[in-house]
Amino acid sequence: MQREFFQPLVENVLDIITVLDRDGIISYGNSSIERVLGYEPAELLGQSFLEFIHPDDVQNVVNVLNGGTQIPGCLSSFEFRFQRRDGSWCDLEALAKNLLGDSEVEGLVLSSRDITQRKRAEEELRRSFERMQRTLDGMITALAAVTEKRDPYIAGHQRRVTQLACAMAGEMGLSEERIEGLRVAGTIHDIGKINVPGEILRKPSSLNDLELAIVETHPQAGCDLLKGMESPWPVAQILLQHHERLDGSGYPKGLAGESILLEARILAIADVVEAMAHRRSYRAALDMGEVLGDVLQNKGVLYDPQGVDACLRLFTEKGFVFEEDSGYAQIH
Repeated sequence: MQREFFQPLVENVLDIITVLDRDGIISYGNSSIERVLGYEPAELLGQSFLEFIHPDDVQNVVNVLNGGTQIPGCLSSFEFRFQRRDGSWCDLEALAKNLLGDSEVEGLVLSSRDITQRKRAEEELRRSFERMQRTLDGMITALAAVTEKRDPYIAGHQRRVTQLACAMAGEMGLSEERIEGLRVAGTIHDIGKINVPGEILRKPSSLNDLELAIVETHPQAGCDLLKGMESPWPVAQILLQHHERLDGSGYPKGLAGESILLEARILAIADVVEAMAHRRSYRAALDMGEVLGDVLQNKGVLYDPQGVDACLRLFTEKGFVFEEDSGYAQIH
């Protein structure tokens, strides 16, 4: 290799430039090695590149180096940790390109960039997100508890609805991100009922028209409570729409079809199924066969067809049950 042609070009670049032979031995390093890693370039010459790689990253680096020395024209990008002269670890992002001789690959040239600060920032962002998630979870749990304490007949209702809604969403192939948003919305979907008088919520008989109209304000009330909350999901809109129906007969806006968010359409089915399958102050729980029959009868009329199919599969094929005591749903 006629290194004199490229050496003047790479001596003063900011990236670390190293050349390895076919056995992974360092045969060249530019001056950035000292600036970033603390070594005089001459200290690394003749040493195995792998000796300086973090043990957890060795196998990945070996795979890259082996591929680069075996496949002409190979260009690979990868990340690894390299030990500095002081013993600390530096995160590097490298681009590997093989060096071709007359008839075969003679080695590899690596162009590496220090990304330690970026990795630290990413890790801090991850920890910050986890802290925010724990805070949000605590707030959501507290809000759910406030709602359920006002109505003993729906204690656990929001939790069970959330169990079924998330299972349906998974059955329908929704992403984990959307399922997480549905979980948050489901856990507090009746938060608007804090505006409904307790005597109406606990009434041991059917509601009259005025009382029913008051109850039907809870989706809007829930939306109003949450609309100022910053969230990566449309939680307030899901709460607003979870009593809407495909044919436009729902409330509070009379939305129809795909103008209703998919998450709200899923939550609507889960809400109805859980409500019918559990006792209320004015009626006994219904048989699950009767519950599923009612949902199936209204498939495509009141309820999203794909959502209904997912719900039926969960109960009839996959053994979904509401876990009343543990707080978790299971698919057997």
